[in-house]
Amino acid sequence: MKICILTRTPNYYTERKIMEKGMAAGHNVFVVKPSDCSIVINDGEAYTVSSRGERVVADVVIPRIPKNLSSYDRAILRQLESSGTYTLAGSLAIERSFDMVRTLQLLNKNKLSVPYTIIGREQAIPSDMLGRMEMPLALRSSSEASNTIITSNEKTAKSLLRAFSSESSCAILQEAASMENRREVHAVILGAVVVASMHTNKSGEHEPVKLSDSDKKVLTRVAKALNITFCSIDIILYNDGYVISKIDVNPKLEVIEQTTGRDVVSRLIQYIEQNVKRYPKKDKIGA
Repeated sequence: MKICILTRTPNYYTERKIMEKGMAAGHNVFVVKPSDCSIVINDGEAYTVSSRGERVVADVVIPRIPKNLSSYDRAILRQLESSGTYTLAGSLAIERSFDMVRTLQLLNKNKLSVPYTIIGREQAIPSDMLGRMEMPLALRSSSEASNTIITSNEKTAKSLLRAFSSESSCAILQEAASMENRREVHAVILGAVVVASMHTNKSGEHEPVKLSDSDKKVLTRVAKALNITFCSIDIILYNDGYVISKIDVNPKLEVIEQTTGRDVVSRLIQYIEQNVKRYPKKDKIGA
């Protein structure tokens, strides 16, 4: 089987490990950099993707697309998937995962328990509306992979709201009540399974964490709602709910593999072997 890793960072741990494990399993694994690619369109003929003048032919594409360089990379991926190549993550699913506002809308549509949320810019959220939200609040920017900041101070919340508001982005405010026994979990999901999970302890060290069945169900339902096969999810779990901090379709596996002792990449190769012959399902969610 020919496996193409579509990435700009072939020397990173995850990419190197995918190549190593894929070749050990008997597959032809190679890297294609989107920046080296061109799309050839000729009237009456199928489009093709070329890398340095040579046509890219693969049975499987594993996209490793960072958010800040996604537009052209997704165009290359879209072209490969339109030719019927099996892709571990579709271009539409990747685009959705980069948009936290769209993510929250889809979670709500799929009846996932999203905390009381207000999305908007500073001028659209008056003080009385902010004052009616129950503290503490979790705040983040809609447009960047920013950290989620939790505060119980209304003045701090107003400052963060101002900082997260711009012409191109808005703030996301969520109630995060009952934050006792809070756990900030980083988990990797493959298919419909949580394959590894860890958290950061009070000393700032990473530790493996055992999740309950209900916590695992939340994580897999989030991935399913976005039609994502392989991703990492950062989630804050507390007594009676959760707040999603980040969804990454370009999961970095070095720390979580070393922390948990789980061989995520081998499971990834096995998953591809089991699913590559299935006819690609149409993305019914939409952009």
